[in-house]
Amino acid sequence: MRFEHQRFVNRARRRWALWRAVEAAGVGGGAGAGAALLLVPVLLWRGQPGLSFAAVLIGLGAAAGLLAGLLRRPTHLQTALQLDRQLGWHELLSTAMSCDARTDAAFGDAVIALADARCREHSPAELIVRRLGGRAWGSIGILAALVITLAMIWSAPQASVARQAAGPGPNVMPSHSDDRPSPPIERGSPPPIRVTSRTAAGEASAARQQDTANDDSPNERSSATRSPRASDSNWPVAAADDRHDAAGTRAGRSSDGQSQALRLADWNPSVAGSDDAVESSGMGATEAGNRTTINPDARRGTSGRSGHESGAARVAPWQSASWSADCAAAIEALRSGRVPDAYRDLVRAYFDFREASEAGGQGTADRAQTAR
Repeated sequence: MRFEHQRFVNRARRRWALWRAVEAAGVGGGAGAGAALLLVPVLLWRGQPGLSFAAVLIGLGAAAGLLAGLLRRPTHLQTALQLDRQLGWHELLSTAMSCDARTDAAFGDAVIALADARCREHSPAELIVRRLGGRAWGSIGILAALVITLAMIWSAPQASVARQAAGPGPNVMPSHSDDRPSPPIERGSPPPIRVTSRTAAGEASAARQQDTANDDSPNERSSATRSPRASDSNWPVAAADDRHDAAGTRAGRSSDGQSQALRLADWNPSVAGSDDAVESSGMGATEAGNRTTINPDARRGTSGRSGHESGAARVAPWQSASWSADCAAAIEALRSGRVPDAYRDLVRAYFDFREASEAGGQGTADRAQTAR
């Protein structure tokens, strides 16, 4: 059978033990904050982060204090003595808690009855169990906040407003607080070069000459360049234009008859007769009155002047012995319809122009012979 004074003491004891554990945790946290206040500056001076270290110290101190408070709980006799002292009962509860079987029954019953009556008149909440007041708790909180704040500030230093307004001094390194990304640096990339029209034209001409010089043989290059395309009706004209561009300004000043000769040679080299006709339709054609000399070195990427100096002139196709046979073959091709309609006028004009040129040249030669 439990008496009223025993239940009263048990409730007061639990309340006292709880508050003792809480206060012990607070004291332990304050001790950890004090230790962090001494050790964090050392860590920051060594260049190590101090915020996490301060938080760990405060947490460990609070946990150690809570554990110590739970292990050092007050006993029933200590709680009864504390109640007698605070309530002024003159050891009534402690005497009632000490009564046992060895105590006189009449005396024990009287003490227990009096203690039960007193406990019914009071509440366990009247026991003052708090030892730390508001100032103590405020001091602990301020100390912990101070340590954490200092650790945060020292871990990420920022320039003050006055320093930013005044600018960096002569001995102050510039701050790298600007978060704007720096432009990427391309390693090994040369600076941009402004290319003029003359430079671009020179480079294009050099590239075409290099491509021409790297070919295996003139015959293969001529056959590969002059292969007719069935799907493109303007192919001979385009090929002739390409060859005029590669030849330069001297080929651009050629006569209409020479342009027709180039188009005919590009379309069908066999009509021209021999390899001389193929060579005459290249880039080495130059003007010398009504006669045209052939420069084979011009097809190998050299200039017209160097070609005249180093190469020998070849006979034009209309001055060769096979010119009559070539004319007959061309007329036969026109009559049989083997020449497309788009090129019939071109072939006819080519052979008519060459015959007129040959006749004019022969007349000039006869007049010169007569004058001699």
